[in-house]
Amino acid sequence: MALLESEAFVLNGFRYGESSKIITLYSKEFGKFNAIVKGVRNVKARHSGVYENMNLIKIFLNKKENRSLQVISKAEIIKQFECVKSDLDKLAIGFSMLEILNKTSEEYDTAYNAFALLKEVFEKLENLKTNFGLILLYYLYKLSLVQGLDFLSYIENGTFVRDSAYKISKEQAEYLEIFRDNDISGISPELIDGNDVKYLCKVLFGFYSMNYNKFNFLKTNNFLNEILNM
Repeated sequence: MALLESEAFVLNGFRYGESSKIITLYSKEFGKFNAIVKGVRNVKARHSGVYENMNLIKIFLNKKENRSLQVISKAEIIKQFECVKSDLDKLAIGFSMLEILNKTSEEYDTAYNAFALLKEVFEKLENLKTNFGLILLYYLYKLSLVQGLDFLSYIENGTFVRDSAYKISKEQAEYLEIFRDNDISGISPELIDGNDVKYLCKVLFGFYSMNYNKFNFLKTNNFLNEILNM
């Protein structure tokens, strides 16, 4: 049987046995799924660095429908996002976006737009010089659109209808409308004041917490609190 191939982000992974690794991938073709990579931690393994968290890779696999762990036959690095990994603030935001997608998506929910969005924001974050929180805000809002929740549809007269503690101004709502109508390449890093970015991230985190039970337990919360003063 011919191997299937797809681009995929490595969301996370952990050691398994003496030489293998179990990873969670979000792929362009199949959505999110778990897989095992056998022998990748052997000293002589040539591709051990391929499966690091945050890498964008091309995977080859013989996908089986009833298998809880798919077996990756081989993989190639497409991009490692070295600038993101070498900057602590960028790294925290990058890991947060991976964790957010992992917490809010189901296995094999093939949302191509979710993959495309993740690729878009990582490409922008890799080259951005300032206001990294803008990327997180853009991602939080656009992901709500991809998942059919559209945060703005929950706002009435500037108030989040499911929790009156969250209010946004007309100007803040207009920022999100700009996000809705544009991709990240058309948005200036100076578009939104840093304080507005932090506040809107906080509001959107509250929004996600109400829609996804797992969202309250993000491992990256402490890092985000330091960056965004949330």
